[in-house]
Amino acid sequence: MPDFENLRLFTLTVRYPAEAYLDRMWCTACSEPVIEDADGNLVHQYDGTILDNVEDETYNELNRDWEPEGWLSDPDDRAAWVERFGDEKFFWPKADKVYFTKGTARSRARLLESYGAKVDIVESEPVIWLTPERIQQNRIAELEAELASLRSVS
Repeated sequence: MPDFENLRLFTLTVRYPAEAYLDRMWCTACSEPVIEDADGNLVHQYDGTILDNVEDETYNELNRDWEPEGWLSDPDDRAAWVERFGDEKFFWPKADKVYFTKGTARSRARLLESYGAKVDIVESEPVIWLTPERIQQNRIAELEAELASLRSVS
């Protein structure tokens, strides 16, 4: 049972190998393809508008045909993978979850790293769980403060 008094949550920041990406970018805001114009600016492919902050506004697409070096070279690994997933096609394990323990986050990080990704485990500040009573107390305090400010205006 987790220690809810000092609970911290964990997520992963994953950097996949450069060769695992396709050579194209997409806009995070509108999902349109992004290309380089004649002046070297990154622009929306369809309307030519320039992207201001490339790091915040673009993402690269992972190549679904990419495989890590030596993928399923061991016959036993191949048989186990095919039995579990139905074919030999590689896919990246999900990395967009929230983990309740550092150990589970570390296990997923090691799996991703075994395929060539670089992974950082990001830890939250302690999570504060509000009981229904505490929520009610907070709401009463908010309403009393609002009422006091209304009375002072009158």
